[in-house]
Amino acid sequence: MPVVEVAAEAFVEGEATMTMIDVINLKFQVKYTHLAADQAPGYVHSPNFPYLKRQQWFCIVTDGMTKEIVIACGAMEFRNKEGKDCNTATIEIKQRFGKPGQFSFHAIFKCDSYVGFDKEVDLKFTVQEEDRNRVIPEYS
Repeated sequence: MPVVEVAAEAFVEGEATMTMIDVINLKFQVKYTHLAADQAPGYVHSPNFPYLKRQQWFCIVTDGMTKEIVIACGAMEFRNKEGKDCNTATIEIKQRFGKPGQFSFHAIFKCDSYVGFDKEVDLKFTVQEEDRNRVIPEYS
């Protein structure tokens, strides 16, 4: 049976503050806590399937207020950037919000092989109008 942790974070690469002109990364992650970093989940224990099957996780990102409006949806692969197996699957969404304020999302992680192991996590963050401490280099 899968023992997983889920996480969600919002950030701007190289900056401490998120502003309305930044491209904001929304990162959603599933991690198997009982596996080593270079191991991937194996086959599903299911005597009713006539073939070997690997479990698949899906991430559904919805609006945080209503939890009904789907923002993004996707399958998660347990492979790192080099294409090798690992115990962590990540989905990243890059978005420019264009206005300041408080934003709220709700992520649902669903497993296609085991019923009742679904996980949910909320993501709330604030986007500011501008960062007065940020130094913008001149360019031509």
